[in-house]
Amino acid sequence: SPAGHLRFDRVIGGAPGTGEDSTDKEASAAEGSADKKKTKKKGRPLKMEICSGTGEWAVAQAKADEDVADWVAVELRPDRVYQTLVSMALQDARNLCVVSGDASVILGQHVSPESVSQVLINYPEPPLWSGGDGESKLHLLTDTFLGLVLEVLVAKGSLTILSDNLKYLQVLAQTFARIDGFQSAKKLDGVEIHEDIQGVKVFKGLPGPECGHSVLASSYFDRLWDNGKHTRRHFLFLRKSIF
Repeated sequence: SPAGHLRFDRVIGGAPGTGEDSTDKEASAAEGSADKKKTKKKGRPLKMEICSGTGEWAVAQAKADEDVADWVAVELRPDRVYQTLVSMALQDARNLCVVSGDASVILGQHVSPESVSQVLINYPEPPLWSGGDGESKLHLLTDTFLGLVLEVLVAKGSLTILSDNLKYLQVLAQTFARIDGFQSAKKLDGVEIHEDIQGVKVFKGLPGPECGHSVLASSYFDRLWDNGKHTRRHFLFLRKSIF
């Protein structure tokens, strides 16, 4: 767009693979205009995974949501973006777009305000603590970045943060309790509340469909879990406040 915002509705399009070869495409050329109208996806929720890694989780979610929602995967490292593109092609994930770059720049400059229904962040890198309460600011989920997330979310849009680092989630919960704009879910069906930090709930276990996790899917961190490398996972689930 003239404002520099990505038009995901133009990037993401087309029904799942039909198996057409070149002769099929020639034969159906006269129906092109009608096909575009049928396959164009307007008014669908847009979900976004930030720091999507090699993309296997995002591809699995997009495939599960192919009839109901579109997905964007944001990843900094080009090699991981490439792996995501390969997975997208092999699995025909046509309702997924991958964007390469710094998430703070992408959200701040290239995503339209109030355009994303759900933002999902899985296993974010925590800051480095150097004893006591000392904290490095070299991490993504700062107050400024969370403000960018808030700006791109639609009214009542949601943010889900999943982590195997409980201490980090507790710090984030304190952050959300301090800043304006987000409201923690009070409860989730079938999910245990680990603790309440100034009104922000830390939930125990894995998020479900209500939190944007449409299907259980493997990732690098899930495999560590399966191999006994980690023992606990927790998450935050918050919605954009309506004033």
